[in-house]
Amino acid sequence: MMLYSDQKKNDVPTGGKWYRDGDMAHAEYLKDPSQFLLLLNPPNCYAVYPTASAFTYNLPDSKPINQRAYEIIPMNAPCKAYANLVFKPQVDLHTILAHYKRKAMREYGIDPLFEISDLSDRSARIIISNMPLSNNHDGQMQGFFTSEDKLFSIDESIYSLGYRRQISITDQQDPDHIARFLVTNPAVPVLVNDQALVSDALKELYKDFVRSRFNHEPMQLTHQQHAEIEANAVQIQATASKRTHQANIPRTKLDSIVSSISTRNIPAMSTQELYLLLATLANTANDQPWFAPDVLHALMTVYSQDEEALAKVYTVFTKFRFLAISGFFQMKCDHIYSMLDIFNTIPSHVVMPIPINMTPDDTETPMVAIGY
Repeated sequence: MMLYSDQKKNDVPTGGKWYRDGDMAHAEYLKDPSQFLLLLNPPNCYAVYPTASAFTYNLPDSKPINQRAYEIIPMNAPCKAYANLVFKPQVDLHTILAHYKRKAMREYGIDPLFEISDLSDRSARIIISNMPLSNNHDGQMQGFFTSEDKLFSIDESIYSLGYRRQISITDQQDPDHIARFLVTNPAVPVLVNDQALVSDALKELYKDFVRSRFNHEPMQLTHQQHAEIEANAVQIQATASKRTHQANIPRTKLDSIVSSISTRNIPAMSTQELYLLLATLANTANDQPWFAPDVLHALMTVYSQDEEALAKVYTVFTKFRFLAISGFFQMKCDHIYSMLDIFNTIPSHVVMPIPINMTPDDTETPMVAIGY
């Protein structure tokens, strides 16, 4: 690791661990892949910061680094969808964005939020800030942005392992502004509880149910409630997330799962158990368009007497549903089967146990209850 005197000599920002050797920096990053990895060239040195915000907020105290900073996108690192566009001068960028907007809504059920940088009459860099994918190199991101339209194209080289993406920094801009144009370890987490990120089918199903049951529009959760949901969901993701492909589940078993929801005493579950169940259901049968609406309807029926708990369950389920479809969060097959088998077979009055081995830190960390 670079000495402080060397860091000062090379005018690097403070607050991170700096290395001359890229392999050593990567090894440090692998100790906790939630960290932020970057390259500064010149002087060709690497840094690992606890978060992207830790990097951007130390920039004002350093000398301008302008166009020599690059965020490194490690293998299998979740990141926002991004692309470098090249288009003919007569092409309106808004036309291209409208194309991707329709595609994002069709394939992912989201209304995309675009961040645009380095715009010229022939090129632009774009980020879809509310569309996180599991990595940049498995073909999913490149496939999304690839178009047969002859009026514009994408730079396919940016979807490679360990790609070094230049950070848009001009005249020591505000740290929050800089963070908006980072794609890994975003300084502001993507909040999947935003209504814009929920598929229209599930959103309308929920709205119609609330209107018919409570005779008014769906209630809005508070910022504190959203923060509690986010914290609890992160804990489940840390213990249950595995990037594995799921095998097909027979239709008869899926029907049985939906039917079982109404017979289980779900409100009696602990918060950990409930979150794990909702994450499991959200990760199940993503190729079956009927399954998620049927599950949501069954869940809403269970919570039809408690509007606040209903709103929280809807938010958590749709959050995990979006993360599952986007590839940002996937559960291991045997965990899904174990959970669903227990869910289907235990008596309705018995509280369902968690089939995943939690670490001591996980089980000792209190989760905020969803119910009452």
